[in-house]
Amino acid sequence: TVDPDTEVCSLLGSKEGLGNLFRGLISYRSTASQKEVILVPDPGYASYGDAIRICGGLPMPLKMTPDNRYMPDFEARIKELKAEGIGPERIKALVLCYPSNPTGMSCTLDYYEQAVAVCKRHNILLINDPAYADLYFPGEEPPHSALEVAGAKDITIEFHTLSKPYAATGWRIGFAVGHPDAITALERVKGTVDSGIFKAIQKAGAFALTSPECEAYILEQNALYQTSQQLMVDGLRELGWPMDDVMLPKATFYLWIPVPPRFESATDFATQLLEKSGIVIVPGTAFGQYGEGYVRLSLVDTHDNMREALRRMKEDGFTWQ
Repeated sequence: TVDPDTEVCSLLGSKEGLGNLFRGLISYRSTASQKEVILVPDPGYASYGDAIRICGGLPMPLKMTPDNRYMPDFEARIKELKAEGIGPERIKALVLCYPSNPTGMSCTLDYYEQAVAVCKRHNILLINDPAYADLYFPGEEPPHSALEVAGAKDITIEFHTLSKPYAATGWRIGFAVGHPDAITALERVKGTVDSGIFKAIQKAGAFALTSPECEAYILEQNALYQTSQQLMVDGLRELGWPMDDVMLPKATFYLWIPVPPRFESATDFATQLLEKSGIVIVPGTAFGQYGEGYVRLSLVDTHDNMREALRRMKEDGFTWQ
């Protein structure tokens, strides 16, 4: 349970909350060797790094790959940074996002337990951003929360948004829960930049969170995302993609696929696909240096349009070989 007076903060969307938390957390240092560090997933949501840099901090990547099942070793990364001259005392926070944007991959509860233990050991704030936690396929285990871990609230702040599950991106509504000191730091910054959420939107959000009709909508959309993924996987396989070797997410509407080897880079592939076929995808490097070699597909269009995209790819020669 959480105390609504000290451990909860309403937000104009989780993106705003994350940016303001970084402002309240990072002490500005003009010298690069003194900048405070925040560990962020790479590939990961690009706004993390941008917001940290604006505040004078230094985002450092947690390398997420199929080899580590998109769950990198925290202690190993801290040791690497120490060898580079960045001691644990400079690391202010660790940011996690599962299910992941851009890969769609989830993590285990045991992984959250590791994260909490490491953060407690090194006095690092755990910032969890499970924006897609409600978007998991029928029959699959719901994604975990870091706050499920015993004692996690002592070191964790977790952000939630209504944008993804309720298709309410433009409404700008979300909330943060967790350690009261982190909530206080967030609220102090927010008090200087906004005056809260429009009351009608707050009431609509409260209705959505408690409405059986809205819960049914989420379940319906999740089933649709699953069939959309299968349609695209089957279509890419027909185009020669080695889909049996691709880790497929069981959540979100994203598909993270490798770039055909004949292209120079992810950006080269995405640019040619746009210019020749009119299909928009995002190169993996938009999400960090370790996104090279991959692209992100967002499976939110109609099935007819997805089939049309696959047809154009075949017609225009965008096959694996």
